[in-house]
Amino acid sequence: MYKLLIVDDEKEIREGLASWTWDQVGIEVEGCCSHGLEALQFVEEHPVDIVITDIRMPFMDGIELMRSLNGQYPFIRVVILSGYSDFEYAQKALQFGAIDYLLKPLQFQMLHDTFAKAAERLREEKQAEFRMSVLKRKAELLTQVLRADFLRRLLQERLSEMDLEQGCSDGEMLLEGARYQVAVLRSDRLAFSGAVMGDKEKKLLVFSLDNILTDLWDGKEIGYHWVNRQTGEAYVLSMKPDAETHFAELLPLWRKYRGLFKSTFSG
Repeated sequence: MYKLLIVDDEKEIREGLASWTWDQVGIEVEGCCSHGLEALQFVEEHPVDIVITDIRMPFMDGIELMRSLNGQYPFIRVVILSGYSDFEYAQKALQFGAIDYLLKPLQFQMLHDTFAKAAERLREEKQAEFRMSVLKRKAELLTQVLRADFLRRLLQERLSEMDLEQGCSDGEMLLEGARYQVAVLRSDRLAFSGAVMGDKEKKLLVFSLDNILTDLWDGKEIGYHWVNRQTGEAYVLSMKPDAETHFAELLPLWRKYRGLFKSTFSG
C-alpha cells in the first residue's frame, strides 16, 4: 500500500478525499494538511509516496509545495487539484513534475483512474530501482572477485605492466606511488591444521578476518588487503609514506575486534 498525503485548505474536500476507498487502487491515507507548510512538516515525520494538493492555499500554495518536495523528497509523486480558473497553474505544475492534475469538482472515476495510474507508475519505478540495485550488487561482487584475484597474483607472481594495468582496471584499484609496503598477518588460530579446527570454523574465521580488514584497512583508504583462504594469512598493502604507522595502528584494532588473532609482520 502506497501512502498518500492530502493537502487542501477546504475541510470538506480533505474529509471527502480521506473517506474515499483508496484501498481499491493500493493506496492508504497517511494524513491530511491544510496548507503547504503544514504538509512539509508532516512529510518530515511521516514518509509518504504521493501527495495530492490544491493549488491555491494560504502560507504556501501547491506550486511552492511541489518545488520544495522536488528539492527535498524527489521520490514523492504529486497530483495537483485545481479549479477551472486555475488551469494555467495546473499546466505549470505539470512542467514542474506533477504526474497529473484533477479538476474540481472531483469525479470519482477520474480520481480512480488517476491514482490507479500513479500507483502503477510507482510500482514500475520501484521495480526498476530493484533491478538496478541487483545489477549494482552483482557488479560490486564481480569487482571484489576480480580484485581479490589480482591481489593474489600481485603478491605471489611477477606481473607485466599490461597485467598490472588490466588488474587495476578490473579490480577498480589505484596503485599510484613509487614505494609499496606489505604486511603479512598470521594467526595461531588460523594454522589451518585439520587437528586444530574444522572446515566450518576455518571459513567463519576467514570470513570474519576479511570483513575486519575491509573496515579497518580498505574502508579507511589506507590500501588494499587479500586473505589467503587456504592458509589463513592476510596481506595488507599500502602505498602511503607513513605505512609503518598504519601497520602499527592495525595491531591494537586487530586485537580489539577479534581477540583470536596473534599477528606477526613481514614486509
